[in-house]
Amino acid sequence: MAKSSTGSAARVVTLTDPIQIDLTSVNNYYLAKAGVSTSASATSATTKKSPTAPWSSASTAPKQGALVKSVQDGHAFFNPSAAQLDAPAGTSATDYKNLFALYQGLNALQGLATHATVKGVTTATQTSLQKTFASGLAQLSTYLDKTSFSALDISQGSLLAKQTTTAPVKVENDTYNTGPLYTGAITDPVPAFAGDVKFNLGIKGPNGTTTVNFDLSELGSADRTVPNVVNYLNAKLAAAGFTTHFATVRTAGVAQTVQAGGKTVTLGTAADSFGLQIKGTAGEILTFSAPTAAPAVYVVAASGKPSTTTTTTKGGVTTTTTSPDPGQELVKLDTTSSGTTDGEVFANALGDAVKTARAVATSSDGSVYVLTDVDAKTNDGQVIKGTGDVALQKYDSGGNLLYTRTLGAETSASGYGLAVSADGSKVAVTGSVTGSLDSTQAGLSATSVSSFVTVYNAKGDEQWSKLTASSASDVATGATFAADG
Repeated sequence: MAKSSTGSAARVVTLTDPIQIDLTSVNNYYLAKAGVSTSASATSATTKKSPTAPWSSASTAPKQGALVKSVQDGHAFFNPSAAQLDAPAGTSATDYKNLFALYQGLNALQGLATHATVKGVTTATQTSLQKTFASGLAQLSTYLDKTSFSALDISQGSLLAKQTTTAPVKVENDTYNTGPLYTGAITDPVPAFAGDVKFNLGIKGPNGTTTVNFDLSELGSADRTVPNVVNYLNAKLAAAGFTTHFATVRTAGVAQTVQAGGKTVTLGTAADSFGLQIKGTAGEILTFSAPTAAPAVYVVAASGKPSTTTTTTKGGVTTTTTSPDPGQELVKLDTTSSGTTDGEVFANALGDAVKTARAVATSSDGSVYVLTDVDAKTNDGQVIKGTGDVALQKYDSGGNLLYTRTLGAETSASGYGLAVSADGSKVAVTGSVTGSLDSTQAGLSATSVSSFVTVYNAKGDEQWSKLTASSASDVATGATFAADG
């Protein structure tokens, strides 16, 4: 049955599919509100306390076939006066009659719908059933609007094909973009692909987990350009029977301009940058790993790199470029490097909002957590409420920021302790809060300093927070997880 309506306009009903009208709710209301039992002892003449319901096998009320014939003859679908009560009902007699009439009317509608699905029903009969059914729906709406019950509430609802909400809903994203891997021509070999490049991709699907091993040496003499590498990766995935695949991400170079003599001078267009995109599916869970794990050290600190100024002259135009101090950085060091090199794998700025980097910790999956104090909106859009807040940043082992989570302090907060559970499923952050953690906490002055601990899961969802107020200022400077988590 398809039904459409707009405002109070007439409804259009098409009887083309089997229709199910659930009469159970009427029965349940009767049993729950009236205390009725349909057993033989309850319906006998000596013990009967409530009228026999029309759905009872002992009832003499018209059955579905008779109801269908009656409404096709033009009689009303819902007729409380036709309900015959075979036991005294007192002040509830009207409720019983109205409820039984509702059931009989719904029973007639169900009978019409069932009749319409019988094989061999003629077009003329279908049209007649359609007209009668539409009339029954209109009568149902009127009956529910005008009929009142003293002992129960019945309301008319709509069957929805979808639900909508104004609350924010987290949406899974099965696409992941790497950062730029190379800047230049797409036909040139990529330095990041040079040498002994290997990695494994574990894919968990309906039939278990399969590991696909990638080794760029399998490209042979072919140049390790972005297109060649993407084609190689996808060929291996397709051969293993997976839908997940890689794609090329191109970021077009922008025009470089300077102001000279009050005029804008174009110096040319920067080269394009290229990265990789992983296009997954909901049915395939991916895990990347290296064939052999190399130890590394992560450090968070002020960069120690002063601002630098570069002057270039091109076409008679002198350009001065100042690179600011990157501020706080996350630095990864390769411990296998010789003593003649610094072993720096990367040094990524934590963002302009970071005032102080407090702690760093690694997880069992290779990701890295950094605890910072921030005094402005973070690079990925987290807004603070007061003058300062605590931020938890998560990076992958390649130094790519996965997310930032701020504590949400009303006034200010500082972070001191950071811990990751052994299985990597939980992250604990401790520190101090001035005032309250949020506006729902009463009894804390805007100047009182209290310790706090907040636990997040690996996705960055806050699990719980505990604020410990005392008569004097206190600070939680560390955290650790027990063996049981």
